[in-house]
Amino acid sequence: MENTTQSAAEMAKLLADFQSRITALETARSLKHASIDGGSLPVYDNSGNLQMTVGILPDGTFGQITYNPVPPPTPAAPTVKATYGGITIAHFGFTFDGSEWPMDISHLEVHLDTVETFSPHDGTQVATFSNMRGGLYAAMNLDPAVTYWVRLIAVNTSGTESSPTAAVSCVPGSAVSQEDLDLLDQALEDATQDLNDSIATRSGVFYNNVTAGDPVPEATSTDDTWFKPDHDYKMFRWDGDSWEPASIGLGALDTVLADTITTT
Repeated sequence: MENTTQSAAEMAKLLADFQSRITALETARSLKHASIDGGSLPVYDNSGNLQMTVGILPDGTFGQITYNPVPPPTPAAPTVKATYGGITIAHFGFTFDGSEWPMDISHLEVHLDTVETFSPHDGTQVATFSNMRGGLYAAMNLDPAVTYWVRLIAVNTSGTESSPTAAVSCVPGSAVSQEDLDLLDQALEDATQDLNDSIATRSGVFYNNVTAGDPVPEATSTDDTWFKPDHDYKMFRWDGDSWEPASIGLGALDTVLADTITTT
């Protein structure tokens, strides 16, 4: 009887030890002391879908391939504005529905076309925003007579694309042509020449001749003023018949000082 009792106790102890070991195996990390030697390891989600392969890739290199058929959220529509000779395209890092970007997000593609209903493809992509906080791109040398449409697409690390944003339109600003620049240069040159040839004004405003030599300008009315360059810009006043030496009166000087000098 004693032996039977002892055997039952030993059996219970043995079963408890087995149970403890099984529990430890079930809760321990299965790859704690494992390695991948000359191959690759597939990673599945809880539904048994392949999500990643780690190890030797099909081309013989080492790394990982992500398989994720779930598309990322659609980006918020871009902000598009006209600039000289083109348009600027900005994105501020938000999704269309205000949700957070998933951690496997990779980048945004910027697409540009002249058709509102275009479908983004390799031929319409003009830029990439790799920073999911946002980006800015300037599309230049565009036709100012054409309306351009912009759409964005989000792409995750597996290459899965989101739905494109709604198309946003913009007409580029006109670029300044070389002909326009030449006309501006000529206008500036002509204005400078006119000034140097002397600019006559009505009475009460000075008449300043800054040409070389000592030409005598033609006054337009009495009390016109001339600052003669060959005499250290000495001031002369037209009295109706001739230019007479003149000076600035104290009253005028006080007015100038009061209007232009500020003390602190």
